[in-house]
Amino acid sequence: MKKRIILLILSILFLTGCMESNKQSTKESIKESEIKLVKIESNKPKIKEEKKINVFKIYERGHNFSVESKEVIDQTYSIFNDTEQKVYKDSLTLLIAKSFYDDVENRIYVVGILYNNTGDKIKNFEFKGILNFKLNDKEFSSENVFGFDSVFFPYVEPYEGVNVGIGFDAQGFGELLDSNIEYNSEDIQVDLEDIEFTIMK
Repeated sequence: MKKRIILLILSILFLTGCMESNKQSTKESIKESEIKLVKIESNKPKIKEEKKINVFKIYERGHNFSVESKEVIDQTYSIFNDTEQKVYKDSLTLLIAKSFYDDVENRIYVVGILYNNTGDKIKNFEFKGILNFKLNDKEFSSENVFGFDSVFFPYVEPYEGVNVGIGFDAQGFGELLDSNIEYNSEDIQVDLEDIEFTIMK
């Protein structure tokens, strides 16, 4: 399973080193069919609401997905599709399915669904993820900036969820983690800040 999750992440994740470089590529990709660039500072002031989750299998809309990646996507789909979940109103929400630690890269990876509750069809979305991880009554945190380009994420319809995999540096707590197990989603929270996306017609 771990190798399959890694394959999924390598296949669909476009990880940016900094926000500024991704902003430039995002602006260059805006076409006439795209009408507005939206920025959300943080999800924290927003309220949550119950929504029935509709997940699309990203390989049905994108391309270049391996058989192993499709299997992981199907598994994540089965966890969330047609379920009731609490999501942030008028924003994007990361719903976590599972996570694991890679001792070679000293990173903790999170696999789940990014749910679009904006009410608009969107593309070229990016955000800063802030990881909060509980382990043995201790709390650890890490953050990273992520951008999802149009090659693998051509668009997301309103009130749809899409499979994502993101990674965080585990410096300072990686030595406490076990690379042979999957960590429960209840012990991990990822808050989203500096959210940007383009609304499409």
